[in-house]
Amino acid sequence: MLPSQLIPAVERALAFVSGERERLTVSWIAPDTVASHVFRVAKIGPGGDLPGSLIVKAANLEFLGDSREMLLTECAALQYLEDIGCVPAVSARLYTSVADAAIPFLVMEDLGCGSGSPYEIVERNNPEAAEEALLEYARALGRLHSCGSARRGRFLELRAKLPLPQKRRPLFHDPWSSASSYAPEEVRQATTEYRAVLSALGVPTEVGLDDEIEHVTRVVEEHTGAFLTLCQGDQNTMRQCIRQGGEHRMIDFGVAGLRHALIEGIPHRITWGCVNRIPRRLFTRLEEAYRNELVTGCVAAKDKSRFWQAMIEAAARWSIFHIIWRVPDALRADRPRGAATLRQQVLAWLSAFIEMSEEFNCFPALSKSAYRVRARLLSEWPAETRSIPLYPAFRHDH
Repeated sequence: MLPSQLIPAVERALAFVSGERERLTVSWIAPDTVASHVFRVAKIGPGGDLPGSLIVKAANLEFLGDSREMLLTECAALQYLEDIGCVPAVSARLYTSVADAAIPFLVMEDLGCGSGSPYEIVERNNPEAAEEALLEYARALGRLHSCGSARRGRFLELRAKLPLPQKRRPLFHDPWSSASSYAPEEVRQATTEYRAVLSALGVPTEVGLDDEIEHVTRVVEEHTGAFLTLCQGDQNTMRQCIRQGGEHRMIDFGVAGLRHALIEGIPHRITWGCVNRIPRRLFTRLEEAYRNELVTGCVAAKDKSRFWQAMIEAAARWSIFHIIWRVPDALRADRPRGAATLRQQVLAWLSAFIEMSEEFNCFPALSKSAYRVRARLLSEWPAETRSIPLYPAFRHDH
């Protein structure tokens, strides 16, 4: 599909909500998009209430994944955030969407080119600017999770009205799973899969492992409590947060869902911090910046002990997922993943959880398992997989 072919449908959809038929032209096409086509459209001629530039996002039907489902989930997430009225805004404004077309699409606010966004600043040579950019990212994420904890049922209502409900994958097989109840046999299956990976690597099973996996399932994957919020998902890089003027907004909600906030509330440790490293000295500042925004809508985060417990429980969830899903993948072959490779990231993910479990003195069985899995992989994989570099702005950190 060429973006220009979608223009008449976009014009009709905007006319339906604004009452005026605007003429549009494609002015920019985003490169290297996979699940969707993203392009900027400009108005031809003055007049009308709409801004002169808009962003159109359409499902890419050639994508091997669930491009339609992802597009519809983004529609629901943006509409939800608009309905609950986050101030300042944490996402782009949604102008209209067409869910039932052969190629579903949405039209949203143009947030510009993102100049000065965190993902740019960390690639430069200014560590002070990079620190502030990361803190702004953490604050924006905290605002999103704070806002997203209000009227959570509204998101579910909006998503249920759209075609193609979000698919539910097996337990610990989806990095961005939505909170869901799991039958005892599903938990046993996840435990069996975890044990199978240990067995294949010659790693003994620790006493208490099954109980820890069941606990993490109940408090994180099934979470219905204080930390349940609308999460953005897909935080493998920093490109999900962009700067517009003096504000930072979150973009790309294709795998959004109601889930435990801390699954993505510690990206400097578990997600984009395992693409390139963040200096350890910044961890506490980033977590406090995030928590100070989160407490506005999530009262439980005021209790530091409860917040720290939520952090390590979310990290344990990630470790179970990585051993069940990512380790077998990496054993088959290595491949690039952004600035790192899959095997580099697997070792970084395992190390992040081991460090946290020692820091918070939690999950001894999962921690020992992760330690032994990492030791086995270190003995088998090439030396270049053993570490990932710091982001360029922090290369002189010691």
